[in-house]
Amino acid sequence: MLNSSKKFHLGQLKICLTVFWMFYSCFVWTQCCTYSLTMQDSYGDGWNSGYLRVFVNNTFAGSFYAKESGSVDTFRVCDGNKVELFYTAGDYENENTYQLYDPAWNLIFSDGPEPKKGKIYSGTPGCNVVPQQGSHPCTSIPLSLGLTGVSASNTGYEFSGIRPAGCGFDSGSDVWFSVQVPPSGNLQFMTKSSGANSAGVAIYEGNMCGITRLLACESTANDQNEAVINLYDLKELQTLYIQVWGANGEETNFMQTVRDLGKIVLQNSELPIVMIHTEGQNIGYDTKINASMVIKYNGEGAVTDINDGNDVYNGPVGIEIRGASSAGYPQSPYSFETRDEAGQNKNVSILGMPEENDWTLISNFNDRSLVRNSLPLKLFGELNNYSVRSSLCEVLINGRYKGIYLLTEKIKRDQNRVNVSKLTTEDVSGDDLTGGYILQQNLRAENNSFQSNFSPLDFPGADVHFLYEYPAADIINPAQKTYIASYVDSLERALYSPQFADPKKGYRNFLEKKYLL
Repeated sequence: MLNSSKKFHLGQLKICLTVFWMFYSCFVWTQCCTYSLTMQDSYGDGWNSGYLRVFVNNTFAGSFYAKESGSVDTFRVCDGNKVELFYTAGDYENENTYQLYDPAWNLIFSDGPEPKKGKIYSGTPGCNVVPQQGSHPCTSIPLSLGLTGVSASNTGYEFSGIRPAGCGFDSGSDVWFSVQVPPSGNLQFMTKSSGANSAGVAIYEGNMCGITRLLACESTANDQNEAVINLYDLKELQTLYIQVWGANGEETNFMQTVRDLGKIVLQNSELPIVMIHTEGQNIGYDTKINASMVIKYNGEGAVTDINDGNDVYNGPVGIEIRGASSAGYPQSPYSFETRDEAGQNKNVSILGMPEENDWTLISNFNDRSLVRNSLPLKLFGELNNYSVRSSLCEVLINGRYKGIYLLTEKIKRDQNRVNVSKLTTEDVSGDDLTGGYILQQNLRAENNSFQSNFSPLDFPGADVHFLYEYPAADIINPAQKTYIASYVDSLERALYSPQFADPKKGYRNFLEKKYLL
């Protein structure tokens, strides 16, 4: 028989066991985990005032937005928690996309471009999830380099939430692989469909699996049921991601192969050979570095060897990466200026083009035909217009083969290029104010353009900007800005008016007759 003291202790024990079980149930059976928001900006300048707000069980968990090209942010969730997303729009919403993933990188929700506003998601997704290898870049299936590939299928997979823009993937399931770049830096990706359904394939790079950047894409919808993508001069040991999907959202079976192409050694060519040496410096963007350049060419129909002594040019240059989206291609485009030994600009003739000091090397990464730039330029010039003169060439940088480029004149005011009148900052009235001006349409930055009062016919919500090329944005004065914007507006009003074809009231009144058909 227990005494009162023992009964008291047993009662305490029961209470302690009950409290322990309550805490045990809370901490053992209620799982908590990390959810991920991946956010992208296609232009690369981050979300312009747009942002996501996240609430967990009605408690504010944070505001999130893409920085530069993209960002990954995380927040904590426990089983049974209600997760809510609210989106606030900013500028350039057509650039913004995002995805919400659970801890296994299963897609919970995605939206964009042009994301919906306000409360856009509410749910209790939970933490009891199992990762599926190949469902996302972060769970990608590793591939080995070799002549034989792996048989695979997108059957049993869901949509990863990542749509490669311009690659024909709208919906359906996709499967992901990954491969490490070998020392050569040159890879071939081969996807071969089996059966009736074709496949699409896209290649990405990224310093983290949650944020990737599209490099190239292709389809097996051809006579060989095969898609082949060759990429060169990749960064050694970086990880590339391969996304494969079925055409029209269908299931597809395929063979995926990745081969090391080895290093390309250029000894001679029928094209001019451009050799650039940077003395160990990396070529950057928007700031030219000092380098040296040798151009060799023995003439049309002749073979030029890299050791030949016939130098078209041999001297200093300043060189930088040019372009906007193209600046991120594996085959980067470049802008360079010829200089003297003191580092000053020096006008020279290159490959028969008139003397100047500003030149470009245009990448052909997206042009397998190698004529999409050169042929239109040549045809327009032969119609008695000024057209940028150009020459295909083979390029080596620090001895490494970079591929076939188009060496061209840079568009600028010059008597042998765009021969318009010179403007100074004092030209603010009368005939002096009328120009010349050179405008371009391209990706813009702050304060370097003016906006048209009209939108493209097929895109009524889009805005069009004219960038100041000459005079440059940091030189052109307010009177000149007002004049050229007014002139372009008058031209466009005439063009969009019912009397657009009238010889006096229509657009012809604003253009030189030699440019009219």
